[in-house]
Amino acid sequence: MSNEWVVVFFKRTKSVDVVNSEAVIGEPVVGAKRKVKWNERLYDAKIIYVGSKSVCEEKVSHVTSDGKLDEYPFEVDERS
Repeated sequence: MSNEWVVVFFKRTKSVDVVNSEAVIGEPVVGAKRKVKWNERLYDAKIIYVGSKSVCEEKVSHVTSDGKLDEYPFEVDERS
């Protein structure tokens, strides 16, 4: 099993998961649409992020409902 992991966005279900890069059919390139093996089936998915498993797991919570990585969400300063 590869040490490279991928955050994928499944467009049909609008869900996000972290999979090993070996589950991606073709090269895992950020922004690319690829077939991804998940639960022994192939699904269309968008590659959101590629990196270590721990970093990918952190990034999952920052993926928006339309499949974009929002790493720096806007926060309002209460002092304003």
